[in-house]
Amino acid sequence: LWNAGMFVGGAETFRVAFAKHAPALVPLCAARRPSAAALRAIYAALPRISFDFAVMEGLSREGGVAVVPCDCGWDDVGGYGAFDRHCRHDRAGNVGDGRCTLVDVSDSICVSKGPKVGVLGVKGLVVVATPDGVIVADKARAGEIKKLFAAGLEG
Repeated sequence: LWNAGMFVGGAETFRVAFAKHAPALVPLCAARRPSAAALRAIYAALPRISFDFAVMEGLSREGGVAVVPCDCGWDDVGGYGAFDRHCRHDRAGNVGDGRCTLVDVSDSICVSKGPKVGVLGVKGLVVVATPDGVIVADKARAGEIKKLFAAGLEG
């Protein structure tokens, strides 16, 4: 079973749970149909804590929480592997998004949210270009891209 962050319950159940386990959030969540501006202000005032930690951990210690198995085709689309699973491939098995030109390239992913990108004569790469930078990685190691940020890519 996997916690996909989907919680189902009645409004009163959640109101009671918030009052008991996250009382500081109750006034912020009490507005009914707030305007967009009011909603932005409410959101900005919320503490940076997930619902899981703020409410669900307390509820699960008390009981009364159930896990329901569900096979709904959910997929974690937070990584570049999702491009392979969900996007159209060209004849060479490539996925492109944005201004990418691929020549003699196979089994690769190219995403550009900035400059034109040209890729020539490679196989199995992930190439990502944004206005802030470029990442090139072996597709088999795409799950390790965070290592680049840990090594200082951000700064």
